[in-house]
Amino acid sequence: AQYVHNPLMNMYFLRDQSVTTPKGHIMCRMNSSQRAPEVDIIEACYEQLGEPAIYRVKGEDSYLEGGDYIPFGTISLIGQGLRTNQKAIDELLENNCFGHDTVVVVHERWKDQYQMHLDTYFNVIDKDLCTMCFNRYDAKDISDINYLTMDMYARKPGQTSYHLDEKYSGKGFREFLESRGVKIIRVSKEDADHYANNFLTIDARHIMSVAGQSKSLGDEYERYGVRVEWVPLDNLIGGYGAAHCMTQVLSRGR
Repeated sequence: AQYVHNPLMNMYFLRDQSVTTPKGHIMCRMNSSQRAPEVDIIEACYEQLGEPAIYRVKGEDSYLEGGDYIPFGTISLIGQGLRTNQKAIDELLENNCFGHDTVVVVHERWKDQYQMHLDTYFNVIDKDLCTMCFNRYDAKDISDINYLTMDMYARKPGQTSYHLDEKYSGKGFREFLESRGVKIIRVSKEDADHYANNFLTIDARHIMSVAGQSKSLGDEYERYGVRVEWVPLDNLIGGYGAAHCMTQVLSRGR
């Protein structure tokens, strides 16, 4: 007899199979064939919970993974890079899935496993406070492959169709945040290597993060009044993710 088993060993990263927007659950289309069956399992779980998905990415060449989605107040942020492509983002825009009137697409060109999703190099602590990994923060202009650019899609309240706001096209993402009064905590390489950026925000300025980060990062959190729950996750981060990657949100308010 011959037995073949394809274990879903990445299932503990529950962030990626779906996206939970204020409108509901969006089932993703994984960029990795090994992880593709995870979407069916999570969709079945939502149905059992009485919260069926409102949409599932259908395009043959559309790829979406949940680690690339982060809500930021009344804005949806969606990363476009190694794991999520523009075709999937367009599909969500066309089918009115985001639940916000403003959607910011963060474009990254490095496309490396080290920072595969938006939540591996950027994260939100509060409406006016976030983190950004050293290589993205330090990049000065488009000549640096780590430099993050953006596009903004907007619509008027009550409308369903979005339009591309040309004045933001190709603008620097860091500059956009700072222009809105958002303070950015720079995450060093030492801390980024230990998945400091992949924390879970429990409440405004209250996060759950991997224990063992540098004193300088702890001092920055203290300076901005951030309460941190330091959790030992050294074995689990071997799968390229931490607290944010390991959790999914069941419902979101507007």
